[in-house]
Amino acid sequence: MLLFAVGLTDSATASVRTTSTEYGKAELVKTMPITKQPWQETRSVMSLGPDRVGELLAGDRLEVAGDFEVTVCLKPDPRHPGNGQPCVGEMYGYNPTIRAQLVLAPTSRSTGPSQTKPISRVRTLSCRQDYPVRNHHCVVSIPWSGLKISDPSKLPCQSGACNVNMLVTAFNPDAGSGEKVVIGSSDDSKRIHQGLAQLSSVRYRPGDSNPSKTWRGGRTRKSMPVVSENSHIDRKVIYSARVSNLKAGDQLVVSARAQAAINRLPYNVFQRTEVVFAKSKSSTKAFGKVLDTTARVSASNGFNCTQKKSAHSKDCRIDKTGVLSVKERAKGPFFVNLVVGQQAIGFDGQTAKWRPGHSSTVQKGGYVRVERYSGSSACKTCATGWTNFSPNNRPNSGKPAKLISQLAPFGITSGSYNCAGRTDGSYVCKWHSGGRFGNSPKYNCETRATMPKGAKRFNIKACMEALAAQLWNELRNQREPVQPSFTGVCNKQGRGDYRCKWFGDGVEGPIAGKGCKGYGVYKLPEHRWVIDPCKP
Repeated sequence: MLLFAVGLTDSATASVRTTSTEYGKAELVKTMPITKQPWQETRSVMSLGPDRVGELLAGDRLEVAGDFEVTVCLKPDPRHPGNGQPCVGEMYGYNPTIRAQLVLAPTSRSTGPSQTKPISRVRTLSCRQDYPVRNHHCVVSIPWSGLKISDPSKLPCQSGACNVNMLVTAFNPDAGSGEKVVIGSSDDSKRIHQGLAQLSSVRYRPGDSNPSKTWRGGRTRKSMPVVSENSHIDRKVIYSARVSNLKAGDQLVVSARAQAAINRLPYNVFQRTEVVFAKSKSSTKAFGKVLDTTARVSASNGFNCTQKKSAHSKDCRIDKTGVLSVKERAKGPFFVNLVVGQQAIGFDGQTAKWRPGHSSTVQKGGYVRVERYSGSSACKTCATGWTNFSPNNRPNSGKPAKLISQLAPFGITSGSYNCAGRTDGSYVCKWHSGGRFGNSPKYNCETRATMPKGAKRFNIKACMEALAAQLWNELRNQREPVQPSFTGVCNKQGRGDYRCKWFGDGVEGPIAGKGCKGYGVYKLPEHRWVIDPCKP
């Protein structure tokens, strides 16, 4: 099986170096205390370590960007009963102000001014909760911001030992003891959900700051459908950039900006956004086959967009950033897509005004910009949030161990996985594997397995490419061998078996050199092949 290399070298001759936090695992803290004054309590909520940032030399330029979701309490309003939300910590009724700044620091927890050096400006927003302008969820975004390294000896950290930290403070003069904001989101059971943040960096050596190619994409639609409050969000691509002729080592630096204004609607909305690398300009599905890093370019997070002035007013402005690393030559075309979903939200019948066909307006002036540089990723598969496994490196317990044991009978013994629990109690693992079975053509798979709530086994979605490769190998090694010319078109059968088509030529005896075709059926739960004999 094929495993992707994660080791990197970092030298003065290396070119552009990109990295990001591990997808879905960026947050370092769950809550943030609200104080009466700014920076009275400061937390590093995300960090990129020295192994990610790399060595910083005189003349280098470090660019960083990131965003994260914040959830605040909504105190019930006596004039409008029932519009509060369960609060993590003590309930409060004021509007907390959030400030954030990206800094260079000696450790991932360093926060003090004497220990850090600013990279970005301070970003400030106030999450309002006064009815009917209620930002239960806010997103703090810091766009690409740069620091020129003139003298490494004047940095707060030794060259090669620097961290990039996202520092955050929450405050309001009326703050009291035990009052907090959540870094992430929280549900009605006060459970905190994270994986809603991302921090990225790019280190440029002298002479590297000009991209070899810049793609800029425009809007793909003029309106954005808004679904009702209790419906599943309908995600759509609103801006897209077409990229092509990629080669191994390409580093893609991404920025996206848009507005999906709700000024024509009679209610507020909840808006969720992310950027993905995809196979078509309308696809919301991430496609990572040609990448070293995750195809989920940015964090997927969301905020409450309100009709009146707030942290996120009715223009519903979106700012997203991220990086990608290409592992192999690929002509494409591919697309970097800004994906948005909007849901009507309000209080005391406000969303009763929702009607089918309601939509927001995707404004002109937005973009998706992709800059290409030659270089390397300091993260590679670790940036995907996935864990590698092999016969000598596999989990010993827990649900991931169960997943690996269930994949083994399919012949999948090496690859990577990314697992997470869902709010409905199920447990979902995406898994990836690549390689060959014997002398079969190379396969490359990314699919998933789901363990429903209360179950003890995964329902595994088989990889059709791997089954086709396995059938190729079986045909060559059966009692009457066939030299296959094609295996594929695999489909799941009624009882759970998989059937794949094959073409080939006989190798020995009376069928030698004669063309034939047939099907191979992969039988479950036996995990064995039943293959049609070669009949010229």
